[in-house]
This record gives sequence, structure tokens and C-alpha cells, in this order.
Amino acid sequence: MRGKTQWNERPHFYLFEDQQAVSICRLAPGETDLTLEWLDGKSEGRYYLEWKAMYTGDSWQRREVQGYEARIEGLTPWREYEVRVVRMCGEACRIRYFRTGFVPGTVINYLHPHDDRYAFSGHALCSPNLIKLPSGKLLASMDLYTGRGPQNLTLLFKSEDRGKTWHYVCDLFPLFWGKMFYHNGRLYMLGCSTEFGDVLIGASDDEGETWTAPSHLFAGANTVGDGWEQSPMPVLTHKGRIYVAMEYAGRNINRRPTVLSAPEDADLLDPASWNATKPYLAHPAQLGIPGSSLECFIEGNLYVSPSGELLSMWRVDADGIDPTDGKAAVLKVDETDPDASLVFSHFAAMPVGYNNKFMLLYDEVSGYYVAIGNLWTDKNNSHQRNVLALLCSKDAENWTVCSRILDYPNEQT
Repeated sequence: MRGKTQWNERPHFYLFEDQQAVSICRLAPGETDLTLEWLDGKSEGRYYLEWKAMYTGDSWQRREVQGYEARIEGLTPWREYEVRVVRMCGEACRIRYFRTGFVPGTVINYLHPHDDRYAFSGHALCSPNLIKLPSGKLLASMDLYTGRGPQNLTLLFKSEDRGKTWHYVCDLFPLFWGKMFYHNGRLYMLGCSTEFGDVLIGASDDEGETWTAPSHLFAGANTVGDGWEQSPMPVLTHKGRIYVAMEYAGRNINRRPTVLSAPEDADLLDPASWNATKPYLAHPAQLGIPGSSLECFIEGNLYVSPSGELLSMWRVDADGIDPTDGKAAVLKVDETDPDASLVFSHFAAMPVGYNNKFMLLYDEVSGYYVAIGNLWTDKNNSHQRNVLALLCSKDAENWTVCSRILDYPNEQT
């Protein structure tokens, strides 16, 4: 066994797993159908595709297929199924599960909550990240999450027809909370080794097919210690430096915002190129709202104000507030000292700022700041995330809800 020289694997296997086994690497269920892809270390090319409804006593249905992708049609809506790929010799891959039903969009990938295929990392797809490359190709990544679990695997997919169809690319291990960005003609992935782990960065020169071995920029502990975390947030280039928001966090400390930066012409794979601001600690009474308790600032967006000031806007997690009266925290970034602590500026009136991730970008064409996030419509539901809204602002302070991109009724979730 040789050491790893690249980040990418197709797919990632346990050390003692059969490295040549057939492995289903993508599931995309629709209302009455399923599209799936698989890998085969032996590249046999001819298989039996088998599926059956769960909890019904039905027998396996079978058909012969060629290649490494297939589609099953004529399924019953809102029903759970099992599926597997079988070699002609009778060797079957691990059974995977899926559920049919209405989906408001195109499914890139799916994971059933009872599917243990990725149990070594997690049981839910998380941290969606999307990038359009100069060629027009789209790349989408997602990681595998479970509370207090390993959380160390990211899956990568591609589309060459503007998102109409998607295909599996590779696994990246270890990687959690990955963010792709394109800089100076090169594709990068920035993330963490695991929850509260190390900060990692790697690069690809072939549109995500292969990746350099990751560089460790800053050291953390792991999911039960203190270390680094992020969500895929915008990367900003400003006055010769590249900036991205992260947090330093742990089980026994609140999340503390920080900003990582490097000279834009530096070797981004060299840890010596990077600086991190001193983590900022928010205080429980900082909101100034009677009865409220502020927990933390998280998931920051870097932007330049109309006056040219470098700022970061953060989601506010708090209790005892009216979530429909949204607020976001604005912190100042010192442009002259990349190690200096962030400085609190003010709370901005942001309708999607409380307890939910949002993303903010400046649109040079229209001259507007635009944001996308989950809009609160029920002040008694502190976990509402079924209304996705697009917002705009001329000054990043006064926000208007332009449209509801998704308004997904509770009865369909």
C-alpha cells in the first residue's frame, strides 16, 4: 500500500474494504424514477440492476444493463425502495436506499437517512457548494454530516449542460465544510479536515477531476475538541489580498468569527502565505434586546461597503428574539494588519439574518448587493427553513425581499 499523493479518490474505501467492489456513487430519485451511477474496480461493464419496494414483501425486479449509469422508471411516488448493482457472476454491491417523490428542482445527489454507505463520515448531505468554471462547467460539492460524528468526507459532481444533468466526479477525504473558488486560473477547495479540525486547502488543474494533496493551513483538534469550522461562504479579493470567513469553535466554547487572508499573488497552498485574525467573542447581552441571549456570530460574508470599507456580515444565533425581525452582525476587518482582531461595528437589519445561513454578494452589473437566505414567516417556529428568498440592497443596510425562490409547504417536506 502506497501513501496518498492526491486528495481525490474514486471512491473512498475503508482500509479493509474490497477496493475492487462495485459501489453506487450517485442516486437521483424523482417522482416516479431513479437515476443512478456506480463505479467498478474491475470495470466489467455488464451488470444486473435490481430494485424493490421496502416494507412490502415484494421480490427484486431485475434487468440487464451496460455501462455505469442507468435509469429506473415506473416507480410509485412517495415510496421507499432498495437498489443494488450485481455483477454477472452474482456479486452484489452494498444495497442503497431511496425515496421517490416531488422535488422542486434537479436532484444532484441523494442520501436516505437509513443508508449507512457513508456512516464513517455521516448520514446527511450537507454544506452544498456550487461553482461555474470559465469553460461553463458546473461543479457541486456536498459533505456527509452527523451530529458529533466523524464528518470527514466530501462528494464532488459535475454538469456540462448548465445543470440539467449531473455526474459523479470523485470523493475528497478528509474534507468537511468545503468551499470551491477559482483564483488566478486555478480551482481551489478550502475547508476543514473534520468538525473543529484543521484548515485544509487543495487545488485542481483539470476542472476538479484530480486534486493536489491538501495543505494544512491551521491546526485544530477534532469534533470533540476545539478547532476550525466554516460553511461554504463567498471568497473576496480586495486590494491585493484574498479573504474568507471562518470560525474557531468547540463543544465547550462559543463560535468565534475570524477572517483568513493571503496575498492574492501568493502560493495559496503554502501555509506561510496565510494569516488569521484573532477570533472575535460575542457577548450574550450584545443584542440589547430585553430577554434575549446572543449565542454567537457565524457564517460570515466578506464585502466592501459603498464607502470602500472592508466589512463582514454574520448570521446571528440568539434566543429570546422575534426571528421575523431579522438582524445580522457587521464586523470591521483591518486591511493593514491581517492578524488584527475583528471589530464590532453594528447590527444591520437583515430579514434572513437570525439563526439561518445567508450569502451576500455584490453585483457589479446592477450595482446592488444581493443576498439569498431563509426567510422567517412564523415567529413561533425557531427552526423554519422552507422559504428561500432573494434580497437586494443599494447600501447593504436596507434590504428588500425581491422574490421567494422557494416556498415549500410544510406538508410536502
